[in-house]
Amino acid sequence: MTHAIEVENLTKYYDKFLAVDHINFTVEQGEIFGFLGPNGAGKTTTQRMLTTLLTPTEGRILVNGHDLSRDAYPAKRQIGLVPEESNSPLTYAQDLMNHAVLGSGLLDPWLDLSMLALSGLLFLFPAVKMHQRARVLG
Repeated sequence: MTHAIEVENLTKYYDKFLAVDHINFTVEQGEIFGFLGPNGAGKTTTQRMLTTLLTPTEGRILVNGHDLSRDAYPAKRQIGLVPEESNSPLTYAQDLMNHAVLGSGLLDPWLDLSMLALSGLLFLFPAVKMHQRARVLG
């Protein structure tokens, strides 16, 4: 059986700074998985590598059997990420559209809110919040 996520020796350097140090883990199909750790532990960097927003310095990431370094498009279509915080000057709606476009591999940056509503992404946010600036989502 293929793991939902398989990470082998995942490493990320920013110049000489080691942000993620050869981590290994698997997530089984249907399993709920989260990252816990202090600030600076590499949680955000790891999430960005898992969602293809950053390229690892070393290591391998498989999402449902797709190697992100060679076959990212099918994996991107199966990845979802809702950040807890946003330092963006965007509204909630714009921030959701930004994450949907970046994470989905869609080529059309003018993704309509109705597509997000149909995909179930908007049910979390009352309409009154959709045009407020995104800060801490909640």
